[in-house]
Amino acid sequence: MPDRAEQLKQQATDLYKQKGYLPAAQLFGAAADLYQEAGNETAAAEMHNNRSVALLQSGEAAQALQAAAGTDKVFALGGEVQLQAMALSNQAAALEELGRQAEALAFYQQASALLQPTGETEMRSIILKRISSLKMRSGKALESLAAMDSALTLEKPASPKEKLIKRLLKIVNHNIR
Repeated sequence: MPDRAEQLKQQATDLYKQKGYLPAAQLFGAAADLYQEAGNETAAAEMHNNRSVALLQSGEAAQALQAAAGTDKVFALGGEVQLQAMALSNQAAALEELGRQAEALAFYQQASALLQPTGETEMRSIILKRISSLKMRSGKALESLAAMDSALTLEKPASPKEKLIKRLLKIVNHNIR
């Protein structure tokens, strides 16, 4: 069964890369079922998260949220902090797409807090940028700037656009104090 699950996973990955999101989502779901039957909870949760991403790419945010729901707890039980943070972020992205901004923000913040002690900067930077965007949309400009500043501090090397934003943030921070 694990061999068949691996085959389905590979086929789904190939379809996803070719932008066949809905068929990929179906195959990720089938692989998750096989991993679940084999007792591999972590691999099943990974496939559910992959399914969630594929569904979100195809515009199916509600189904994406449902696919990823609870996977963060599976990863937490297994001590898989980065996968747990990714699962929380996948749920946050689906919530954001559904217009549930406050809930999305809470999930992103949990993911960021989990990643902080791990030293994982790339994923955390992406999450902090999403936090910044959500805070800006909710009218919390200073909190948005603080989150963006944190995100850009993690990135090395920064793009010219990000360097400009960093300089502007320094000016704002200096004038606030």
